[in-house]
Amino acid sequence: MIRKLYRLLPHPGLILRLGALTAVLAVLQGLLLGALVPILRALLRPEPDVGAALPWLVAGGAGLAVHAVLTVLAVPVGFAAAMQMTARLRHRLMEHATTLPLGWFTTERKARLARTITTDAGAIGTLAVTIGQPALTSVLVPVTIVGVTFAVDWRLALLFVAVAPFAYATLRWSGRVSAAADEDLHAAATEIAGRAIEVGQAQPVLRAAGRGGTGGDRMREALDEHRSSYRRGLNQAMYPDLSFTGVVMAGFVAVLVLGAHLLVSGGLGVPDTVALLVLAVRFLEPLGTLIELDGALRAMVNNVGREEAVLRTPALPRAPHPVRRAADAAIEFDDVTFAYGDASAPALSACRSAAPRGAPPRSSGRPDRARRR
Repeated sequence: MIRKLYRLLPHPGLILRLGALTAVLAVLQGLLLGALVPILRALLRPEPDVGAALPWLVAGGAGLAVHAVLTVLAVPVGFAAAMQMTARLRHRLMEHATTLPLGWFTTERKARLARTITTDAGAIGTLAVTIGQPALTSVLVPVTIVGVTFAVDWRLALLFVAVAPFAYATLRWSGRVSAAADEDLHAAATEIAGRAIEVGQAQPVLRAAGRGGTGGDRMREALDEHRSSYRRGLNQAMYPDLSFTGVVMAGFVAVLVLGAHLLVSGGLGVPDTVALLVLAVRFLEPLGTLIELDGALRAMVNNVGREEAVLRTPALPRAPHPVRRAADAAIEFDDVTFAYGDASAPALSACRSAAPRGAPPRSSGRPDRARRR
């Protein structure tokens, strides 16, 4: 997804800056949680040692201040990145649309292009910030916590690592379901956009026929199909979502069981056990939020794919040396043959046409069926 965003944005400076800030904040958050281990070791002794905990408390306070400052800096960068991304995407799409041949603009494609420029481009800019930031945090915080846990107790760290593949497999399953549901929803929304354009263009005819208030039957059918698609998507996403939640809860239960076993057997002290349980909660909690973000991430990937599909459409060929100013306004074709894509015979064959300035056009050629029509 990140590579696709880079392809869409030739100069992703703000996005890179926002991603770097988010990564630093996530790693810093994991390190601050890791600072709980020496603090609790010092304070939960039979005789608390405040002096041993004081350097870590000072370091934690300084890290918290840095985290707060970076969070304040990341907010305006996020807003600016979202607006800049949306504006650049819309500019690229509209600029490319002006180079497409007129035959490309069918009823369905016009509706799809309208949604791509308005809804999809705006959603990419918004989701890249509002969803991309929490998603990156939900990945980097657990990774940092795993590294901190390895420094305290390798057994619990290996349990964290063992939970990750099951969570990832369930997340991929949920992602496939969410992507398919989003495509169905987008197709239904595109149909609504097409019907809305159709109803607007047909208003003079509908009103002349006395059906100004009842001529939107196909529009209502499209709205009903959109609601049905949304309902189907919710039902399909229920099973992978519940499975992912079950994996996270099972991992938490396994951490509790292993932590209790190590505490009872003397493998871990009380301070380390309490600190590692806190780390376990902060390891599993971001993973749990990933399932909530996954649907929006898949929707953004689909939006990016639709933007790329429009931008990959070949433009109308241009002459290497176009004529900028015509000396004469006459138009003439000589030996021109034209055929539709699905036709078995050309519509025009060896056609000649001359349209002198101020005179009606004259054409000559083989009188085939298309010319007679």
